[in-house]
Amino acid sequence: NRLFVGNAKNILENEGIRLEYKKYNYPEYPQLSPPFEPYVSIIDLFFITGENARTYLESPKELQA
Repeated sequence: NRLFVGNAKNILENEGIRLEYKKYNYPEYPQLSPPFEPYVSIIDLFFITGENARTYLESPKELQA
């Protein structure tokens, strides 16, 4: 079975799970493949920067990696 994005919200809501989106405005960080892609999961930030992820989330946008 395939889960299409259009149905994902309904499926999650039927299970009592609310889908929320958050726009993060953190500085660029090193990614595996340049150029920097800001529209990836925040999990990418956690895996690549590890314990330093908090620094990026608490830093002003002007800070560059």
